Amino acid sequence: MRLLLVEDDSMIGEAARQGLRQEGHTVDWVRDGREADAAVAAAPYDAVLLDLGLPRRDGLSTIEAAAFLISRLENRLEIEKQMLSTFRRMLQRYRDAAAGAAGSSVARTPSEVAT
Repeated sequence: MRLLLVEDDSMIGEAARQGLRQEGHTVDWVRDGREADAAVAAAPYDAVLLDLGLPRRDGLSTIEAAAFLISRLENRLEIEKQMLSTFRRMLQRYRDAAAGAAGSSVARTPSEVAT
């Protein structure tokens, strides 16, 4: 698979890239949201691994921009609608988890995964 890794932390990014390459994936690594926008516009990716806390453009804004761009590049406006619908659900789950909402299926810490 061809993957785009968007991670600003050098240690995490390098470890992720090495691990993914060892698994046989082709990995392009960029360090901020604007670089991610350019990469998505320049090449097709099978998947994007995206840090939410990025410099220059946060991960959530990058997802929105990618939905718009991909739908225009593919000339399929329904892609944007589907991606943004999924994005809104993900964002709500993220906010619920961050607020400690009861019943959220998103774990905030590794210890919560076990409970």
